[in-house]
Amino acid sequence: MLECKDTWLPVLDGESKPENINASTWDAMHLKTTSYIRCFIHMCLYNTFVDETKAHELWRKIETMFQTKNALNRVSVFRKLVRLRYQDGSSMAEHLNTFQGLISQTVSLDIPLANEVLTLLLLGSLPDSWETLVVTLGTATQQKDLTLDMLKSSLLHEEARRKEHESNFDHKALVIENNSARGRNHARGPQNHENNSKGRSKSRHRKDFTCHYCGGPNHYERDCRKKKRDQKSGTTDNKKNDSTTAACDGDIILACDDACVSLASQETDWIIDSGASYHITPYREMFSSYAGGDFGKVKMANHGVTEVVGIGNIILTTDMGCKLVLKDVRHVPDIRLNIISAGKLDDEGYTNSFGEGKWKLIKGSLVLAKCLKQNSLYVLHVVVSGGEVNVANKDASIELWHKRLGHMSQKGLDVLARKNILPDIKV
Repeated sequence: MLECKDTWLPVLDGESKPENINASTWDAMHLKTTSYIRCFIHMCLYNTFVDETKAHELWRKIETMFQTKNALNRVSVFRKLVRLRYQDGSSMAEHLNTFQGLISQTVSLDIPLANEVLTLLLLGSLPDSWETLVVTLGTATQQKDLTLDMLKSSLLHEEARRKEHESNFDHKALVIENNSARGRNHARGPQNHENNSKGRSKSRHRKDFTCHYCGGPNHYERDCRKKKRDQKSGTTDNKKNDSTTAACDGDIILACDDACVSLASQETDWIIDSGASYHITPYREMFSSYAGGDFGKVKMANHGVTEVVGIGNIILTTDMGCKLVLKDVRHVPDIRLNIISAGKLDDEGYTNSFGEGKWKLIKGSLVLAKCLKQNSLYVLHVVVSGGEVNVANKDASIELWHKRLGHMSQKGLDVLARKNILPDIKV
């Protein structure tokens, strides 16, 4: 901007006044240049540079404060350049702009980097999905040097080619689907109304199916007369619904009737939040231990306030096969998402690692869980399991069944016992 305004000369050589410019004009140019520079200084730093009246002195002072050519600044810029990574789906132009900005910083800090080194750094920033292009460029340029400008042009062309390929693929998939739908009609050929009527009539009166309830031919279970008679008499045949459940947890293996054993397991997603004070969930059924009560209020992002109605522990099984116990989880029914507090995990001795679109939870040398960033959120997919099995033995008392079935009445328990839904119970 200073060059466009023709005010760069006081910064470039402010100590020696040109012979063709008088002193008053030279002082006015300094004043004008310093005014332009102060427009880009943040208000919290404005007073630091307000006393400078010479443009070159102001410029040197800013350089000394923010762009000192010491080893620390050079290492910081070079580290950013080496760690720069391109993410699939993002803009290649923005990636190249970021890369060029880091190169400009290395130049200003007097870090000499040859063209070959810069080319290798840019190639190294590409993900594995671009490996074919990297090999192709390396093979095609064995006899001549690959310049940085050539590489940038190749990357932009490759990005455009991939986008065009994805667009054509989606379009062809749609066309194939439509053609396959038409192909079924064309394969049948032209048919008159009489033939269509006969075809429908033939399929409607098929005789090669049986009832799933009684095994009889030529009728469905919903129309089964035997099932309707059994339902009226209360002797519905439940043998068809008997099944065996097998469950394995470590060294314990169970194989038994599902009427006696039930396992609680639920797949769910949790958001890793570095700003949350506690673990939070709206679902009561996830807790392995729970205590209800008034545990205060929670202020949400929309400035709303809701109550914490319970607190307890939740056991999660991660994709790594590890158990993760979330302690003191707040039960907030009005919240929409399951939230894991990275701060609470840190207090419990875990290490949270965020970077390059990934999150890892580490304890010692063991990686307990990991997930990818989805739409700016780190979403962890886990299985909620209490790690316990509910077993109902045949000698259970009527009081125990009364509690299991939500405090059912004596009359309701007697009805279930007569229909052989409950085992023999002790009064």
